[in-house]
Amino acid sequence: MDIHDELDTYKNKLDNSKFNISVFTDGHYDIRDTYFAEMNSNYTTGRLSDSYMQQFIDVLDGFTDVLHLNGDNINGVIDNQRSGMAQNQYILRKWFTGKNKSYRSAIIGNHDDLSPIGILKGNATSTSISDVIDESWFRANIPQEPSTHYDNDSLSFYKDFDAYKIRLIALDTEEPPTTLDRNGHVLYPRWVWHGLTNKTLFWLSYKALMGVPSDYTTLIVTHCPLWFSDGLDYQWNDTGSRMINFDVLRELLNGFITGQSVSINKSDKSIHDWLDPLPVTRRNELYGVGWGVKLNIDFSKQGNRSFIGVFSGHTHKEAIADLGTFKNIQLQHGFPNSQSGLPGLTTISIDTSSRLVNLVGFGIATDRSFKY
Repeated sequence: MDIHDELDTYKNKLDNSKFNISVFTDGHYDIRDTYFAEMNSNYTTGRLSDSYMQQFIDVLDGFTDVLHLNGDNINGVIDNQRSGMAQNQYILRKWFTGKNKSYRSAIIGNHDDLSPIGILKGNATSTSISDVIDESWFRANIPQEPSTHYDNDSLSFYKDFDAYKIRLIALDTEEPPTTLDRNGHVLYPRWVWHGLTNKTLFWLSYKALMGVPSDYTTLIVTHCPLWFSDGLDYQWNDTGSRMINFDVLRELLNGFITGQSVSINKSDKSIHDWLDPLPVTRRNELYGVGWGVKLNIDFSKQGNRSFIGVFSGHTHKEAIADLGTFKNIQLQHGFPNSQSGLPGLTTISIDTSSRLVNLVGFGIATDRSFKY
């Protein structure tokens, strides 16, 4: 369906004197309606997301400051690694091809590496290392931009926009340890395990959150939102039992915002003990291995810093959760709800002088706003 006219109308709603980040998240591009054993795809309209994504680029490139692809770019229920790589390449090349007048960026979600393959095998924990796409493949296939600061060990990065005095951080929340279980299967399939390891939290603390100029404002985009203890702001009836170290992220951000020191020491065993009573599938004595965190970071010399919030996808719904010193904002999914419906896209429009954020929604995404 051609939506160029609707997008032209949408573009006229945007104030290009502000800093604008247009986010396309959870497109779940797919090319079939039925999987093995006649299992139906949950995202049959995902086959439309590539066309809509291209039209977003056609209209918004050069008008918005950033075009960001936020993960679950493909649905990933594929039993062939080569086919999965081809689908990812198709979407990534489409996203990064063209005049690139706007800054373009991308991260992955929990579907893109093909770890949902466990569904097809009847057990979400029976994923083999040969079934999935390694993170290094994504690092090699997501184009890098010279003025962007990348974490060489993950898909995270930060970019300073000096004209607006804004630092944008993209944080890879879908990077579980590559630990194998005793059967040689992936212990933490990305499809159902979300979290941050010590290496990424170290990079965030000492690289992305340190050395921020005093007159800059910072924001973070992630695929997965922070876990909230009451579960009310999440989705999928998830207990939070597979969302690891989001409490550490929250503590680090509090220290960054208030200009205080943060000391964290979580052993693999402490995480195992935290996981053990929770309803995780197929409890395993190895759970916890690779998730330990040991960090000591002092933000007091840098002082307090302005922080807008964490903007996330994954849940396929909209929400704004107030976490005290900052907010976690959930953005609507990209695939349309019906074959004839419109997709979703949200532009984060930031006015640093008034500390106002307007979330300008297209299609199934709505208009929202908040102050930081």
